[in-house]
Formats: sequence, structure tokens, C-alpha cells
Amino acid sequence: MSLTVESLGIDKLSIEERLQLIDLIWDSLPQSFEPTEIPEWHIAELEKRRAAVDAQPGVGILWRGMIPGLRDNTTCDRINVPSEPLGGKIVPETKRTLDELAKLGGEIFDQRIRPMLRTEDHGKFVAIDVETGAYEVDEDDYTAVARLRSRNPEADVWLMRAGYPTAYRIGAIR
Repeated sequence: MSLTVESLGIDKLSIEERLQLIDLIWDSLPQSFEPTEIPEWHIAELEKRRAAVDAQPGVGILWRGMIPGLRDNTTCDRINVPSEPLGGKIVPETKRTLDELAKLGGEIFDQRIRPMLRTEDHGKFVAIDVETGAYEVDEDDYTAVARLRSRNPEADVWLMRAGYPTAYRIGAIR
């Protein structure tokens, strides 16, 4: 039997309950885990991200610092990490909760964007302005968001990934 979100009933959980479940699963993992094989693409991606972090020390929020806000659904209300999008303006804070962004972004994606996507867009990130329905597609999440914000610096952005139920996946190699 393969495990799916549906077979485990996870699709019926609220965002808050899903985040609690992620935290419980994460805490249940052993302190040290040595995978037998790490794919080359994963190593390359980690090196790319590490270089990006090293190039901008002090920018960003550690995951553990995000958890309290994710639990009380206020993280998006508090995030104001300095970031220079293509338009040169600091990224604004969102006016919506995670649930509101998810609902609006999901509806726009399903109704307007998914039918327009091509086969070669599979796996690409889709940045959606939930206010206007404008969107950008790119292999890189930051590039898609930056291009969208260059058109509308005040955009309330929701990120999806073509062909997947979410933009990101948290998992471990087993």
C-alpha cells in the first residue's frame, strides 16, 4: 500500500493541523540520520542555496523562528525580510492570512492558470498575484516571484508548482 495524503486523511486537516503534523513528524525523526545515497541534483541544489545565503549574510528567517507564526497563522503578517526584487523596492507585507492566500491562490491556479500551462511547464514554479490574477512561471521560485513583483511591487503572492499539489515538499530519504 502506498501512502497518500488522501489515504491518511491529511487532505481533510486544516493548515494549522497540517503544520502541527509536520512538526510532530519532524520531531519524531532521529537526531542523526545518514542516508545511503543523496542524488547529485540534490547536492547541487544545496550548494546553490548555500552560496546564495553566504552571499547575503543576515537576510532571511530561520525555520525555527517561523514556527510560532505558522501556528497562530500570523507569519505572513510579520514577514518583512529585506529583499531587492527587480523593481528595487523592499517586498511589502501581505494583508491576508495563510488560509486566505491559499484559498485565493488555489482558485486562481485551478480556474485560470492550470488550463494554460504547457507540458514543458511541469515542475516549474507559478507565482500568482491573488489580487489581479497576474502570474509568472519559471524554473526558479525566486525569479518567478521577482518578475511578478517587478510588474506589481505590492502584489500579494501565492506560489504553486505546476503538476504538484504544493510548491514545496518536506520529506526525508528513506
